[in-house]
Amino acid sequence: MGIVQSNGLGNKAESTCEYIVAGHSHIFALGAEFSYSGPVALAPITLSNRLGFFLMEPWGAGRGKPYWDALVEYGRERAVVLMFHGNQHYANFLLSSEPPFDFVDASDMDEVSYHEAVLVPRSLIKASPKLVPGGLTENVGRLLSVGCPAVFVAGTPPVRDDYGDYVDELRKDTMWRGIGERLGVDISNCPFTPPRVMKKLWRVMQEIQEDLALAAGATYIPVPPDAVDPKGYLAAACRGPLWNFTHANEEYGRMMLRQIEGAIYS
Repeated sequence: MGIVQSNGLGNKAESTCEYIVAGHSHIFALGAEFSYSGPVALAPITLSNRLGFFLMEPWGAGRGKPYWDALVEYGRERAVVLMFHGNQHYANFLLSSEPPFDFVDASDMDEVSYHEAVLVPRSLIKASPKLVPGGLTENVGRLLSVGCPAVFVAGTPPVRDDYGDYVDELRKDTMWRGIGERLGVDISNCPFTPPRVMKKLWRVMQEIQEDLALAAGATYIPVPPDAVDPKGYLAAACRGPLWNFTHANEEYGRMMLRQIEGAIYS
């Protein structure tokens, strides 16, 4: 999949235009400082020679109104790349309730568990609000309404296939125990959705991001092909420590940054 253009809006930045990468936790793979503790502000992207910035604020449970308001102001004369959510499949589907489910994806020929799982139509999966990056459409619209020269929505990292090796530790993790309580699942003994299903959920989620981006007038930037292995999982070179399996590493970040800048300045 190549760069997907917006709906005829000429969403390209000038070669001298500065750009901002803003959004949720996947910006840290691109070099944003996880421990940043200052006010909402721009911080230079050091992995690039271009005039790029991260929009920073102390990381917490999410991004608040001051962050997005600041992005609108900073984005009036700069291109903006949104790395928006991207872990909905983990948060809502990794801890499996009974019975397990599966679905057929024509672009993924992995075996489907016809006998062990309930088969769900792919269209129903794509229609699930649990995979939607809430607020994406509104933020793209706000940026375009103030004259932002170009808005892009970047894809988020694929699933890795070895997270099962971390399941025993994950059952003890405070954050994941909280997720289990929200879902009504006992994390101490619940099954985990297998990687082959999770990667299909990731693929559907990327389609949803793309659809929303194009409908809002933004340009969609997919994950670099080299970051995906032949089976559709996150490439080995792009994986960090297993405890952080929901994110990619800085090698992925460098790949994604090159992909982003190619989309902005080509």
